Order: sequence, then structure tokens, then C-alpha cells
Amino acid sequence: MRPCAGPSGPEAAFRYQECCFMRVAWRQLHCISGDIGVIVHGPRGCGHDFSLPTTRGERLSAACTDMTETQVVMGGETCLAEKIDALFKKSRPEAIFVLGTCVSELIGDDVRKIAALAEARLGVPVVALPTSGLAGMEARDPRALGLTALAERVMKPGRRCGRTVNFIGQSWPSDARLEAELGRRLAALDVRLQSVLTGSPTLAQLRKAPAAALNVVALSEHSRGFGELLEARFGQPYILVPSDPGIGSTSRFFRAILERLGAGRSRLAVVEGWDRKESAKLRAEHPGLAGRTVGLVWRRPNWDRVAPFAELGLDVTVLTAEAPSPQDEAERRRLGVRLERRDPAASEGWSRFELLYAEEPAWPGPASHRPNRHMRPLSCFPLYEGMRALALELETELGSGFFRSYGSYLA
Repeated sequence: MRPCAGPSGPEAAFRYQECCFMRVAWRQLHCISGDIGVIVHGPRGCGHDFSLPTTRGERLSAACTDMTETQVVMGGETCLAEKIDALFKKSRPEAIFVLGTCVSELIGDDVRKIAALAEARLGVPVVALPTSGLAGMEARDPRALGLTALAERVMKPGRRCGRTVNFIGQSWPSDARLEAELGRRLAALDVRLQSVLTGSPTLAQLRKAPAAALNVVALSEHSRGFGELLEARFGQPYILVPSDPGIGSTSRFFRAILERLGAGRSRLAVVEGWDRKESAKLRAEHPGLAGRTVGLVWRRPNWDRVAPFAELGLDVTVLTAEAPSPQDEAERRRLGVRLERRDPAASEGWSRFELLYAEEPAWPGPASHRPNRHMRPLSCFPLYEGMRALALELETELGSGFFRSYGSYLA
């Protein structure tokens, strides 16, 4: 996110979205599972932008003060205090976060004072975050707003436990099966899983996270920022691990944890055994995937994300809009796939693929007659168990005949 600059050129109309930090803070807070309340203090337009008005935010314990014209003129502190009390009475959150807007900052509402008074009155943390899009944004790191508040107001230092890890992954799904597999696999390596801070962590998981010996961060910009923040505040080291699906990626994930914790050779051998076993099992359980033609469309090939398709025995062609580099050619040979340079908007030649998987929803373009149905993002398929889910979804898509008939019909 770039600092907000003065209006200039045709892109000036979009600068508000780049400068409004509510979007960043909301992404960091809304995922917490059922334990917090979030209030946008501003006019209805700001609340609608995040689907937060009370009438639509009951499931998320979220609301907007929906400031009227009178409140904008006379001040909205009273309506904010009333909204905080109403939200607390309704859902009893363990913490409440108030997101300021341009309007509330412009009229001078003292959001921090109202939050502090509400905290004393209700007995739970009430945290005001300066998220408006007004001047001075370049002096603050938008990524740090919500994360810093969580680290300072929710997470407390604790006694460090040896051979324990937290898993942090913003783009990974929050799934009981994911947590179960992580816990089971790590236990087999004599490592205990402390907290899983993925799609929907709870406040309980956040509170106990500082006691872990290591933070394992699935590589992404925001997840890495949280790892850096916890290291600075609690002295917890962190490592970056692959965030891509696939057997090879998963094995590297577990090896990286063991190497950082100083595990012996015997534990590393366990991971090597898992790699061999899972590879053989997938091929044996899904023989119908062998040789099926799949086209993967990328601006620039992401080879870690090509790997799962190759590991399943599919006949893979990587289609890229840019000229392949020598490194691309080396990766192609390593994975045993084809590599072609192709314009995604081209109208011919797509019917030879039984399935197309595109990096972006609009790729290939409409002129290519791409079917209007495609697989879920690969981020939905982490770890070894995720590869089984990916194989089943591929079998369903390829077995439906939809792609072949649709492509042939339009051709």
C-alpha cells in the first residue's frame, strides 16, 4: 500500500482506497472467530463498504455508528458510546475494536477517550484504531495497526515452552482438519502445536501464542509482518515456510521446522518416509488422473504451484504470456511438464485441454471460450491431506465432461 499522495491524473479517483486503512485493519480483525466486536465510527457509507451495519453484521459482532447529518455537525461521541454499549450487551465480546473514519477524524471526535471510558465501564479491552484516510498516513505502517493492537492488548508474555510452535498463515483456510493434521504430524515429530493463527483464530489461541518456542509463518506479506511483530515484542523467533500445496512443498515445510528446532536425523527420516508414502498412495488411489490434459495459465509461471498437478500424474502444459527464462526451462525439465508462450486472449487452441486452471479469473480472456466454471484456488489445498482433496476435485471436474463438451461446442 502506497502512502497517500495528492490528486494527480486519472488514477486520483482511486486514491481513497489506497489511503483508507480500515481495509487493512478490517482484514486483520474480522477473521477472529466470534470473540471480538468491531465498530466503524462513521457515516453509513463507510459501514456499507465493509458490510458492517448492525442489520448485516450480527454474525460478526460488527456494526457501524451510521452517523447522521446532525451528528456530523454536532459530534458523534454520544452515538459511539451508545453503539459500544449496545454491541457489548448483545454479543458480549471479549474485546472491541473501534475503527475511525475520515468523517469522525475531521469533526474531531475523541474516539480514544470514548474507547477508554467504555473499557473502564465494561471491563473488556476497547481499542481505538486510527484508520481514517486523512493526512499523515505516510507516517504510519497500515500493516501494523490491527496486528500491533492484538499483540499489545490481547497477547501477553508467558513462560516459553520448548519444542512448541505456532502456525501463522493468512491465506490458509481455518479448518478443523487442517489443525488436526498439523497437530498429528508434528506430534509424530515430537513437536507440540501451540496455536493455529490462520483463517479464524480465537482470542484464546492468540493469548497463548507467546508461550511457543517458534512461530512457523506460511510465506505471505501480512503473515510475515505478524512474525516480525511477535519477534520484536516477545522475542519469539520465526521461520518462513512454503505456503504452496503439494507433497514436496509439505515435506519442505516439516523439514524446515525440524531443522530450526535442532531435531536429529531420525526425525528428518520420518518426513522423508512421509514424502515417499504420500507420493505412491496418491498415484495408486487416483489412477484416472494419469495422462489427463491440463493447461495452467500464468503471466509468469509459479512452479511451486505447478508441482501438485505434476505430482498427480497429469499431462501438464504451462501457458505463459511472457517469454520463458532459462530458469523456467530448468523447472519444466525438473517437473516433466510442457511450457508454451501463449496469448491468454487467443480464441483458438484451447479445446485440446480437458481442464484449464488460470492464475486470474479473467484469464484466459472471453475470446478464448474458457468455460465459466473452474477449480477453487490452490490455497484451499494445504498439506498432504489437501492433496487428496485436490485429486478428488480434479477427478470430479475431469469426469463431468463439461470442459470437453463446452470447448468443442464453442470451437
